[in-house]
Amino acid sequence: MRYRDLKDERDAAIARAIEAERLSMKSEFDRVTAEFEQERARLIALAVDDVVDAYRRGFEDGRDAIASDIASLLRAARA
Repeated sequence: MRYRDLKDERDAAIARAIEAERLSMKSEFDRVTAEFEQERARLIALAVDDVVDAYRRGFEDGRDAIASDIASLLRAARA
């Protein structure tokens, strides 16, 4: 074989190796991105649930406090 043929084969092998590495990296990137998106969706859902629970608890605590204050005022007015 001539030197040029060997060089061309070497260059082609290097190009194939680089392409295989690029595809491998892209595949890994896609996998990590998918995991990130799943975790992000899960955390957002948890955050929404936490906000709803906090709002509900705050509303109920406020309602109970007002009811207690009104009951205290009514008892005081009767006395």
